[in-house]
This record gives sequence, structure tokens and C-alpha cells, in this order.
Amino acid sequence: MAIRSCLRTNGLPWVRRRCLTLDATNGEVPKPTLSVIWEDANYFMVDKPAGAVVAGEAKGVPSFHDLVKAHAAQHNFEHPNLLHRLDKGTSGLMVFPKTTAAAKHFLKLQEQEGAIAKEYLAIVAGELPSQEGEIKGNIIRSKDKLTFTVVKNPKSGKPVHTFYRRLQSTSSVPSDEPSTTTSVELKALPKHGIFSGVAMRLNSGRKHQLRASLRTLECSIVGDKRYGGPKFSASKFGGVPSSSNIGSGKRTEELLLHAHRISFEGPVLEKGVPAVRYDVACAPPLSWGTLSELVASDRGELEEWRLRLDDEAVRLGKRLPPARPADSVVM
Repeated sequence: MAIRSCLRTNGLPWVRRRCLTLDATNGEVPKPTLSVIWEDANYFMVDKPAGAVVAGEAKGVPSFHDLVKAHAAQHNFEHPNLLHRLDKGTSGLMVFPKTTAAAKHFLKLQEQEGAIAKEYLAIVAGELPSQEGEIKGNIIRSKDKLTFTVVKNPKSGKPVHTFYRRLQSTSSVPSDEPSTTTSVELKALPKHGIFSGVAMRLNSGRKHQLRASLRTLECSIVGDKRYGGPKFSASKFGGVPSSSNIGSGKRTEELLLHAHRISFEGPVLEKGVPAVRYDVACAPPLSWGTLSELVASDRGELEEWRLRLDDEAVRLGKRLPPARPADSVVM
């Protein structure tokens, strides 16, 4: 077992990661690791690498969930069932239960809009239309059957609601000329021009919600070729290329989309004892390289945005008020 810690690009520490190495099946893929970000008696939260398939799509290759179940078996967790998913190319936090009661509690929360706050970070091609905003509509499958589209027609599809905050952006410049707005050095991409960092919070959770919503703003995610985003190569930006192909025999696919933070109220374990409020975060992957600077932001401004969203959710009765600090888990 190895311990490593990562730093934010602004120097603030990220949570330490405990990396548990599990053997792959028949040596068909590189030896994968499971990074446990946080755990207690109810849940363990892990960092899924980009390129890892949550539920296997190739025979003989372990899925990411298979690795989680192996970890649970080693530690005698009774109920490591799948509570939610991330796309293959998306990295970041996933929550798994240790008990049946914890699983039922989380699934119940997912039925309540705003009860679980999920925050994502992304690098997009283009510049967002405003510093802050929201994308509302209904999501439907596109005519190509491979993507989804957010439409205004309330009679079609399922409702989606996403809040966003623009972080930093930079103009595309030749590789030998540093950007004037950040220290990020970009290969010239005339078609896309500008890369921007964005933080997003989901008030609903639909398949491809963020990818479709950002395309609506004409700001597709870098690496998301299916939704019109430019190709991504970690080596061009000083990143460490992801080698994960867990659950797939295909080449690693990586979107610059990261499930960064999750917060929710835990189950009440004992009468009269306040429930724990979880608020756990993990850093974007090392493959982002210097592009990670685009999601570094003034911590106070980002926290103020979060608090305003929390206050609005409480006002609308969609979320419980935050627990006292002593009853919270903040990473």
C-alpha cells in the first residue's frame, strides 16, 4: 500500500490518497490501483481514473466496480453496491456504501432534487457567456443516437438543471509563446481559440447532462470528441498520460471533466445524535498538467458561490441546512 498526496495548483493541500494496489485479471491490463479518498462506518469514497469503465464492457478485463468489490471483500464491507456512475472518460469521486442501511439512505437522497450536491470541474473549448449562470431544460437523445441534447420543450425528455461558474480562461497561443493570462502554454488550436476552466453543480443527474449542457453553450469539453470538443493529449501540457483501461480493451479515453466534490447528509445512526454531513473533494488527475491552472480559483470566491447555491436550495426546501462544523466531514 502506498501513500501519496497532491497539491492544488494554488498551493493549498488536497486530501491524502491511500492507494490500494489490486492485481488485474490474467495480466491483460497494467496493474490498477484504487485510491480511497475518504471512509468511515457508512461509506468509502474513491477516485475513479479517466478511462476506467465503471461496469465492464470487455470480457476478461476487470471493471472499476470489480476493483471496488475486491477492496470491500478484503475489508469485510457488506454492501459495496453501485449507487451512481461516471462516464468512462470522466475522472473523480464515486461513493460506495459499507452497509445496506447506508446504501438505502444514499439512494433515497438521490430521489430528492438538491439533497446531494455534486460539483464538477472541467476544461472547455471556448469562453462561457457569463461569470455565473445556469442551464435548464429537458434532455433528449439526439438524432444521431450517440449523444444527448438539452431542449426547452418541457414535454420532451427529462428535466436537467446545472449551475456553473467560470474560473480562468486563456487564448490559444503558439507552443513557444507563453499565455499572457496564465502560465499555461497551449498548442495553437485555431478552431477553438480559447480554453476555459469551469466549476459546475448538478441539481439533477442525467446521463451526459454536463456534456450536453456545455455543448448548448457552444463550449464542449476538451477531449470530448463525441460532443465536438478538441482532442486532448496530456504530453502537450506537461501532464502524466493516464494509462487506465480498466473494464475495456480499448485505448484510454479521457475527457477533461472531473467529479471534484460531493456533499450530502449522512444517515442518522442513533436517536438524538446529529447525522454527519459529508463534504469531500479530490484533485483533478495529473494528466491535466498545466491546464489544471485553469480550474484554480480564488478559494473565497468559489466558496461564496457554493454558499449562495446552498442558501437558495434551503430557501426552496430542496436541501437540509448544513450541519454544525463539529458534525461535518470536510476534506
